[in-house]
Amino acid sequence: MFTSTADVFRRRQALRDLINVLNAQPEAVSRLGRTQADRAAIGGIIASGGILTGPDAERLSSQLLLTASLPDDDFHAFTAATALLVINRLSGGPGDDDLFWNWDAFSAHYRLADPPVRAAIMTGFCVMEQAGPVWLEGGPGMEDCLSLSRKTILEAMDDDDPTDLRLAIKTHGSPEDAGRLWRETWGKPMSPVTLAGFRYLYERPLSMAPEMPSCAPLLPWP
Repeated sequence: MFTSTADVFRRRQALRDLINVLNAQPEAVSRLGRTQADRAAIGGIIASGGILTGPDAERLSSQLLLTASLPDDDFHAFTAATALLVINRLSGGPGDDDLFWNWDAFSAHYRLADPPVRAAIMTGFCVMEQAGPVWLEGGPGMEDCLSLSRKTILEAMDDDDPTDLRLAIKTHGSPEDAGRLWRETWGKPMSPVTLAGFRYLYERPLSMAPEMPSCAPLLPWP
């Protein structure tokens, strides 16, 4: 169950990031599904939020589970199928597979994905475990869930980046302080490094706890 402000925000952000993983690699998504009709159905599912619904949901889920078990055949389709399955499970969609076997078999493969994709998938598994549907042996670690390291971000920051943001990163600021900073800064011009700093605060284990987490603005895709 998601009860804390940080939990609610993290789940919303995790789902948005996983959808963005799919939107960022349309060619890989176009290879999901055995037939043109299946591929069109999967595209519609992604466009509507990623929950596997409809009369073909069970069959499409089986196809996605197969693709999500074949990293050496088509790695990008493998990560796309995994992202969609995690979305479905996080959203309470149909199906009994809790993806424990996928984690046990392929966690090392997820670590080979590009950093934003890796971080989105790993955070999705982390949030899924937190919610209770699955327990993951040797689950995602902090480095798995970070797009960029704390050191890399701090080294890239300069005087143009918000002082309070640098301080929050340096001192491991509370989720509430991080959330307040995000609400205060959202909507203003931000450099890529500033955005990376806020993403770090979200991706770290403490995460971010803005007020009204169910409608707080989400971070843009890196």
